[in-house]
Amino acid sequence: MRILFIFCLFFYSFCAHAAEYEKPVLRAMSFSSDTDANGPSNADKVDINKADARELSERLKGIGEKKAQAIVLYRKEHGAFRSLHDLEKVKGIGPVLLRKNRHLIVLTDK
Repeated sequence: MRILFIFCLFFYSFCAHAAEYEKPVLRAMSFSSDTDANGPSNADKVDINKADARELSERLKGIGEKKAQAIVLYRKEHGAFRSLHDLEKVKGIGPVLLRKNRHLIVLTDK
């Protein structure tokens, strides 16, 4: 009986803590829209089909000079990016990095 009580107490404690963390995780995964008043203005956004390596490295989170150069090189070799997920084809760019920068990136025809 004690074991059942301890198990129930542990399970309740676990569920209570899990509920506290669920909302921030979901908020962190939701992305700002262009109309979000708290998001960056269009002037703060970067067009990855037109920006040079310096601008990419300065304005995007987690993008240093080497990754910025890789983005520009990929764009020169394969043409303009058609979707945000095309960036994942660039070496060193993955889904986490895209999530961090999605609200900062604009795609236009080159």
